[in-house]
Parts: sequence; C-alpha cells; structure tokens
Amino acid sequence: MNVTVPIVHPKLWGTEREIVTTDQYTGKILDLNPGHVSSIHRHRIKEETFYIDSGVVLLEFYDENGRYRTDVAVLSTGQAVTISPGTYHAFRGLSTARILEFSTSHHDSDVERAEPSRPLRPDERGAV
Repeated sequence: MNVTVPIVHPKLWGTEREIVTTDQYTGKILDLNPGHVSSIHRHRIKEETFYIDSGVVLLEFYDENGRYRTDVAVLSTGQAVTISPGTYHAFRGLSTARILEFSTSHHDSDVERAEPSRPLRPDERGAV
C-alpha cells in the first residue's frame, strides 16, 4: 500500500490537485474560480475526460492553430466530456466549480499553449 498526498499546483484560474500519475493514467481535481480562463492549450498524446463535480463550466474548443473558437459547451454538475488528443481547448468556471479529470498519463512536455491563462476582461464576464 502506498498512501500519498496530492501535489497542489496553484493556477491563475484556481487550483489543480494531482491525485495520482502513473505510466498509464492521471487523476486530478481542478477547482475553478470565476473571473479567469485557463490557457488555450492542447495535449498531443493525452486524452482527458472532465466530470463536473460541482458548478457550471464553460469549455471552449479552438481550431488547429489555437486561434479561433470553433465550439463551446456549457457543462453543469453531473455532466462529462472527453477531449481527444490534439484538440485545443480552454475552460473557465461560470461559477465556482470543481472538475474531476481522468486522463491518460500527464507529462508537462505534452502541453502546447497557444495563449496563457488570464483574467477575463469585463466584456467577457458572463459571456458565452
């Protein structure tokens, strides 16, 4: 038996708690604060499923260059979505929200960012 404590990664948009990472999979808890958006990013290898444990989350999808928004999903408590490798995406809490992330193994070298995390502009608050 191996008892561990999550690794906490403070983020501009909230907190990421890495529960487990093995060669096969990763499990995280993402706590989102409203008023911020994650980076527009993709993973070339990692496939991830977001389960909304609480709150409301806006998930944005972008073109192959990470520049133009192509689709959005508003997810509420109890809903889940799977993001395929190579898909540029960003997320933000429309309320205080918690995402449970289940994925293939996470490696920082697999993350490619088109834009960094940032606070929302006043004209973006509440906009979908």
